[in-house]
Amino acid sequence: METKESDYLIYNIPGLVEINQEQIDRNKKEIMKAFKECPTSIVIFVWAQIGGRAQDDDVIAFNALNDAYKFPVESLMFIVNNIPPNRPQQYEGKFLAVLNDTIKSFDVTTVDTIFIDAVDPTNSAQMQNTRAKLMKYIAVHPAHKQNKQHDIVLQLDELKQMRNILKQQQQQAEQDRARLEMQIAKMTKEHNRSQAEANERFQKISEECKSMQQRAQAKSANEYKNPFKAFLGFGRQYG
Repeated sequence: METKESDYLIYNIPGLVEINQEQIDRNKKEIMKAFKECPTSIVIFVWAQIGGRAQDDDVIAFNALNDAYKFPVESLMFIVNNIPPNRPQQYEGKFLAVLNDTIKSFDVTTVDTIFIDAVDPTNSAQMQNTRAKLMKYIAVHPAHKQNKQHDIVLQLDELKQMRNILKQQQQQAEQDRARLEMQIAKMTKEHNRSQAEANERFQKISEECKSMQQRAQAKSANEYKNPFKAFLGFGRQYG
């Protein structure tokens, strides 16, 4: 992917959870191969959602990947894909609050999570706006080295038990309704604030890049307009 500021090499890594162990093992190899080829990277984990909740298999996959790589939070992004444009005001806050209760040993932050509306792929304006929104978040995340702690561990015969544990966690969270509502309100407020901050950071980065480009162009133009100066530089280089 090429932008005005940077070029990005994108690895479209497959999902992890499959219907048989052979496919799971194949996906493990593809994922570890991608990190070996490009260890310094930004990790983008895409969440599918049903009714405003992350799918259980996505949670299982992320837990397995994060356990193997311990992703640096500065270089990790979450994308929640295909969400309804006309949604309740606390939709994002609820998704994040529930997700925080199901991901182990990891705090989901609003500044690293972007929600993408469902778009018509034939609508070029919608697609362009979605790409621009995505690039705003990518631009403020630095790449870090992703160090593998151990191979990815996921066995087909353990999936049923993992799914049951997740359902129990979700039920327990819903039973404590007062706590959940407080968490949803908190995450909604944080999400709204982080969106504004992300826009400000992206605007600052864009202005800095534009200023650098203008200085570089001015320098190049001056050197071209003054061939004697350019020649002196050439002469000094060769003594």
